[in-house]
Amino acid sequence: MLLAWQAASVWTGPEAISSPLLVAQQLYRWSLNGVLGANAGYTLLAAVLGFVIGGLPGLALPFVLRKRPFATAVLDPFILIGYPRRCSEAMPDRTRRQRVVT
Repeated sequence: MLLAWQAASVWTGPEAISSPLLVAQQLYRWSLNGVLGANAGYTLLAAVLGFVIGGLPGLALPFVLRKRPFATAVLDPFILIGYPRRCSEAMPDRTRRQRVVT
């Protein structure tokens, strides 16, 4: 894979695709001056905050909906929009014979 990356870098030029050696050198420089660690810390912080902001309310929501019928009545249509319908529910069933009432 590194050979393909290097070949693509030579073929397109370093302005379009940087070579693996240049990337490794830059990562090494960033690790020495602390930029890599700081950016990794910001990325970790963003992941933790994303989990807290999205995950914990998502974990609590079913319990709230179970205890509050009004909240369930209001939010249920919005929650159900996210569930795709199966083809068997969306399409009329034409394989069964229609019963003729006489």
